[in-house]
Amino acid sequence: LQLALLIRVKWKEHRQPHGREEWPVIPNRRFTGPEFQCGLFDSIIVSQWFGCFPGAALAMRPNGSVVPLSRVKIGDTILTYDLSKHDIQPTTVVSFLHRDEHQFSTWIRITFASGLLLTANHLIYRRLSRNTETADVTSVFAKEIVPGDFILCSTTPREAFCEVLKVTEENGTLTGGSIGVYAPLTSSGTMLVDGVLVSCYAHVRYEWLARLATFPLRIYYFLVSQMNLLQPSWPVEHGVHWFAELLLHYAKFILPGTIFFN
Repeated sequence: LQLALLIRVKWKEHRQPHGREEWPVIPNRRFTGPEFQCGLFDSIIVSQWFGCFPGAALAMRPNGSVVPLSRVKIGDTILTYDLSKHDIQPTTVVSFLHRDEHQFSTWIRITFASGLLLTANHLIYRRLSRNTETADVTSVFAKEIVPGDFILCSTTPREAFCEVLKVTEENGTLTGGSIGVYAPLTSSGTMLVDGVLVSCYAHVRYEWLARLATFPLRIYYFLVSQMNLLQPSWPVEHGVHWFAELLLHYAKFILPGTIFFN
């Protein structure tokens, strides 16, 4: 834990050389001038790097109730769908890769019988045909979803795939809606959001690589919870999680650019 804190401090110093403060993210108000433009630009770029959902998007609790992602906390149990067991399973929120209640983003709206908003670089599960096997389900960036694809949209133990009817782009900075960006990390790496099975990961094409990279966060949560140090008011990282930002910063120098969202 001491080593983790030391790394975090050094990374903060690296991000803010010579005491320079980060650009502020300005709430939904009609400001003009360079301060607003810089803060807004920085907000959009960061949210594109770390895929998210709007705060109004709904997760499901084991008792069948729904909860907005803006109210989900570390340690909460929500639902996911296990493709190997073909059943809905509980999963624990172990961290937030990104959480900012004031931030805008550009969203991809996937319309089926219902609808789902998420960032273009977020991973979602797709099947090309309703008649293929579950094993043919693959994770793709939301931007790669096209009408005619099938996504897993089951909110009951019975597996169900819904046909995508339309895919559009929405700019939150222009519409003034869908304020806030949230990217929970669960123990399974997946979750049901607005009734759709989605990954917790974004920007990296290979889900197994993202899962491996975030393994330390799961271990950290496990150790802290086992030592009964996890409290209901456990502080949540504001903005992008420092560990996730650190990983992406160095991964871009080590890994080929083809595995990242472009």
